[in-house]
Amino acid sequence: MDSWTEKYRPRSLDDIVGNGKAVETLRSWAEDWANSPKKAVILAGTAGIGKTSAALALANDMGWSVVEMNASDARNANRIKEVAMRGATHGTFTVSGDYLDSSEGQYKLIVLDEADNLHEASGGMGDRGGKKAIIDTIKGTKHPIILIVNDLYNLTRRTGAPLKSLCLTIKFTKVPKPSLKKAIREMAEVEGYSFEQEALDEFAERASGDMRSAVNDLETICRNLDVGSTITIDDLDAIGYRDERRDVFEVLATIFKTTDPEKALQAYNKLDETPDRFLLWVEENAPYKYTDPDDLARAFDAITEADLMLNRARATQDFSLWAYAIKLMTAGVAVAKQNEYHGYVKFRFPSFLTMRAGSTKGPSKALLASMGAYTHNSRRYVKNELMDSFLEMFRADEEFAASMTDRMELVRKDVEYLADTSDVDGIFERAEQMALARQRSYTGKGLFAFDEA
Repeated sequence: MDSWTEKYRPRSLDDIVGNGKAVETLRSWAEDWANSPKKAVILAGTAGIGKTSAALALANDMGWSVVEMNASDARNANRIKEVAMRGATHGTFTVSGDYLDSSEGQYKLIVLDEADNLHEASGGMGDRGGKKAIIDTIKGTKHPIILIVNDLYNLTRRTGAPLKSLCLTIKFTKVPKPSLKKAIREMAEVEGYSFEQEALDEFAERASGDMRSAVNDLETICRNLDVGSTITIDDLDAIGYRDERRDVFEVLATIFKTTDPEKALQAYNKLDETPDRFLLWVEENAPYKYTDPDDLARAFDAITEADLMLNRARATQDFSLWAYAIKLMTAGVAVAKQNEYHGYVKFRFPSFLTMRAGSTKGPSKALLASMGAYTHNSRRYVKNELMDSFLEMFRADEEFAASMTDRMELVRKDVEYLADTSDVDGIFERAEQMALARQRSYTGKGLFAFDEA
């Protein structure tokens, strides 16, 4: 019997939950692939949000057969050349055995999952030319290629740099809670179960935007209930709570223990945490782990440099600087020590986040004022009558979120509150594009365009 993740895997791009703009970009690329200068796409984003499902659904929509590889199983150039290059430069066969030539418009989709696992390492180790093989494959391909990554930077750094210009990059974000709740409720109903509203809200909260984990959790819950049951808050005990702090603790332990910069960086790359928040964890806990003053001083030199990079990224909206900040707060802190540290240290939650937590439970007065001015209503009316529906729309539709961020000139703190699990940086990038487009529109009409009539 198939797991529910397979049973409910989207068969079409129309079935993908969330990431509407990313899905449409992917569809457009595929439909015009023959004329596109980008012969490959990178689908980037955290695990469990639908990247691989989108790739396979696309192939199904387009009628393409699939050649699928996993970089975790094939980390060397020869294997990639043997499978991917051959698949990308030759014809294909239908399921009935008929040969189809790529020159006749018959394509197959080459999918390389976990492509960011093709990492280099010093001393002749690492992927031994795997990235170069991918680059060569893309340059010579006669078929569309999709690279799937959790960590875009790890794929495109060093020898992978040419992939930035060779590929179209499409970023997937966590599934918004309203979309996830709708999909999970419908799935439960198909299986003969229903949800109490409180239980559904809590279920979505625990899923943290990870659709794959949500489906697995739903299956676990339902296996313990009779068909026809209503899922209550008590039934969620079967899945527990997805504790993200446990993952952070494991990464911190690696960074503070290892002296291998590559290992420290790789540990962070598996973590679903933004660099600005993770830096707070490193800063909070370094003094408890590095007891030698010189080691601690060097570690804080790296932490300070990382903080400067993050501030510069925010000020210039150049988020490529994140890569340098991440290196400093992981590899930089790891190599700062000259002593070995043993024994258990209980990691502490960042005090800055603890102090700020009380102020982020509701909308700020500035946000209420901005929305009030935009809608011509009082702050009280906005809070009591408009905020709930506005939150639903903001979290369900990133295009709407970007438009509101642009039009109301929202600050980052308020967008983080409104967006919840959505991609805040992506919202700001799109909002900036909208603002620039509007400026160009006004410039084209002339400063006094209203007089031209």
